[in-house]
Amino acid sequence: PGRAIAYRAVPVEPAPVEDEREFNTLLIGVNNISQKSFVLEVASRMNINVGENTKLGAMYSWSLPPIVTCPGKTCLCGGDDAACYAIRLYQRPTVMTAWDRSYEISKRKDLGDIFSGALSLLPDGLLRLHVSGDFYSVPYTMAMLWALRQNVHIHPFAFTRSWRVPKLRAALESFGGWP
Repeated sequence: PGRAIAYRAVPVEPAPVEDEREFNTLLIGVNNISQKSFVLEVASRMNINVGENTKLGAMYSWSLPPIVTCPGKTCLCGGDDAACYAIRLYQRPTVMTAWDRSYEISKRKDLGDIFSGALSLLPDGLLRLHVSGDFYSVPYTMAMLWALRQNVHIHPFAFTRSWRVPKLRAALESFGGWP
């Protein structure tokens, strides 16, 4: 609490921006083109997607590969008759590359610091954690919780089945009482 976080560049290649129009809704109030470029670069370096959700509108999202990062999955999640919609999305090469890259970033020991630093530079917005994937470990869960608590201008939400895993339940309960 009260700890200042300085942004440190993540040594990964930026993801390509496919359609800058998707960013316009979230970048309301960021009128300077160099500011927009900066925000897009920050999001890209952390593999934070900035786009539109057909039901919820403009938002940021952070995703991980399906199945391998879903410790609370059921027998219905995988296999040929999988109920997991993300498996079909993950078969697209660009999606697979992006989500695999997020997974590599998520394993960094300094994830909390770098994710917090990136979020601190983004305009206010809604963040959906895990369009694909889930809270897969206690260190990952706690790093994300810490980063989000440092950035109250970001409004996170996530759907999870990781509560089924006893060692993750306490970490997930730390999200309780979110303002």
